Amino acid sequence: GDALGFVVTYRPRGSKPWIKLHDRWYDKKTMELSPSDMPDGWYEVRIEVSDAIANGPRDGRATARLSKAFLVDRGKPELRAELKGRMLSGDVKDAVSRVVKVEVSVDGEPTVLATAKDGVFDGLQEAWDVDLGAGVEKGVHVILVTTWDDAGNSGTLRLTVGN
Repeated sequence: GDALGFVVTYRPRGSKPWIKLHDRWYDKKTMELSPSDMPDGWYEVRIEVSDAIANGPRDGRATARLSKAFLVDRGKPELRAELKGRMLSGDVKDAVSRVVKVEVSVDGEPTVLATAKDGVFDGLQEAWDVDLGAGVEKGVHVILVTTWDDAGNSGTLRLTVGN
């Protein structure tokens, strides 16, 4: 039943110094962390709780807990693509999240999934390709390539091909 105070700190995973989210013992049981103030990357949060507010520094007790690492990722995956004949190939990379999918649409038609050259989209950088069929070898076409990372961010590349 003692009054409790909290100190909430965070740090990029792997770094030593903790960054305080406030200047004093925090006395509320909830706090909102705004990832929009944090650069993309992996983070940990540490919460220290103490009853020293009610019992004084000599008799007070304290403990701390460390969160599981969590990802802040607002960055779009970066795409590159090239058409040779009917084969569209390229690569995609993301700074902090796994690439999970690449889709391609030609002239607004339904999308087709590209294939990861190593067999599965599961890395920060992936090479991919897709056979668009013989129809892209004649005329002018607009190709839309969209990719997603594991955090749900998407990147899009628009190519106009043909003559």
